Amino acid sequence: MKNTVENSSENLRQEAVSYINIGAWEKASLILDALDSCDFSEERAKADKMYVKFWLARKSKYTEMDDHYKRGIFLLRQWKVFLDFIKDVEHDDKVFSAVKSRVFSQALYSFSRFASESRISDAATLFNIGVCYKNMGNYTEAIRNLEMANARRNSDAAVLSELADCYEMISESKAARIFFREAFYIDPQKIDLDSLESTMIHSLIKVVENVGYTDKVLKEWIPIYGVLEGVFDMKRELKPLEIAQLRQAIVTLESALNEEENQAINIPRLINKYMWLIDFYQINGNNSGIIENTLKKIRDLNPAVYELYTN
Repeated sequence: MKNTVENSSENLRQEAVSYINIGAWEKASLILDALDSCDFSEERAKADKMYVKFWLARKSKYTEMDDHYKRGIFLLRQWKVFLDFIKDVEHDDKVFSAVKSRVFSQALYSFSRFASESRISDAATLFNIGVCYKNMGNYTEAIRNLEMANARRNSDAAVLSELADCYEMISESKAARIFFREAFYIDPQKIDLDSLESTMIHSLIKVVENVGYTDKVLKEWIPIYGVLEGVFDMKRELKPLEIAQLRQAIVTLESALNEEENQAINIPRLINKYMWLIDFYQINGNNSGIIENTLKKIRDLNPAVYELYTN
């Protein structure tokens, strides 16, 4: 008798998934509510209903929007709200995966319709399309769109980090490390850590958290520990303009070190720039005096990092 009830419950959940796949949130919700009377995991049933009711509550606002681009943005923003909403709830792969697939396929449709009807394929639209494909598991199409976004908006940390994430998902670890290091060099604050699937970045986050850093400051320390842990081991030669910009950034950050308000962020940001400067001189094989002086600056800012970096 128990097995019969369990099979019936699972069949109902599968039916709810089928309705989620076509965006019939009302029907999915009714079916999941019916599971209360079944011999079924209470936590799982609770989670399933939370997922569906969240999106059901937002369906009317989404459908009332005339602009396809705004629809897409609404869904992407609400997805972040949704993840925060369910952070303490036990995830179930079947229903959660169905919800995720539906949300991002609908967002993809909205952005694609906008691009088609407006004939606009700007960096922002291509980026959003890439993000949708990534979350649907189509990494090839995600990379294609993110590469085009990168070509239109060169040196954008958000684009590069998502691109790196996709490359790691298809086991192109070298490309992933290159793009991640570039992204964290440009601007760690523009990187959405919650959106990344990367195991290397999640490992670095744990390392940095264990040192004691959190929130915005944590983002600034990731590239430093990426180097210290041997994750960000890909180096490249900077162009003349880039080295000039790097030196100017160092001067600006050094001048701002006495500002207590931003000191927690400025220190790791400056150390990261120092590491790039050292890479530049090591690649070029000269100016050992400048390298030694830069190492002393790192030591003065953080002796522990200096010891790990030089040993």
